[in-house]
Amino acid sequence: MVRIKGANSDYVYTGNPQQPIEENKEADPLYLKIFICPNDMPSRIEKPHANGWCEGTDHQCPDDSSDKKAGHAMICLDEKEGISLVTKNQIIAKGNFTVEIDAKKSIEVTDKVISVSVGETVIKIADGEIQISQNDKPISISGNLAISGNIKVTGKIDLTQADVTFSPATLQKIKQS
Repeated sequence: MVRIKGANSDYVYTGNPQQPIEENKEADPLYLKIFICPNDMPSRIEKPHANGWCEGTDHQCPDDSSDKKAGHAMICLDEKEGISLVTKNQIIAKGNFTVEIDAKKSIEVTDKVISVSVGETVIKIADGEIQISQNDKPISISGNLAISGNIKVTGKIDLTQADVTFSPATLQKIKQS
């Protein structure tokens, strides 16, 4: 057997030595799984282990030996569920990576930009700047905000509900401006 496995909804193991794999064009839903089984357990197109077939994840592997290894990794294309990457390990996307939902960019990761869009809210990190925008609604920060460096404000400042304390020198500068 091999440790690089696959399963396809259109093909099943029959147990018949003359025709061990049979095509099933009526399979529903359609799927294709490509996975790694570090325990070399059979997939759905091979003779099953006593505990069944490996489905491409650590907890679905039928290996019951004392030296059972973790480390399965699977790519699954499914007609109903879409595309999934399944592993307990890190998933790394090299190069540009974009997730689009309903033709609107939702998550974009490139070597120069990270951008997340949720509805009308956008958080973008690009060229050393962090931009948070939300159409004409205030952006709320829960908890404390500490800023080291300068603050530039364009527009109005409303402190009517704030408990603000200024030094006498700062108050004098505010009055002068």
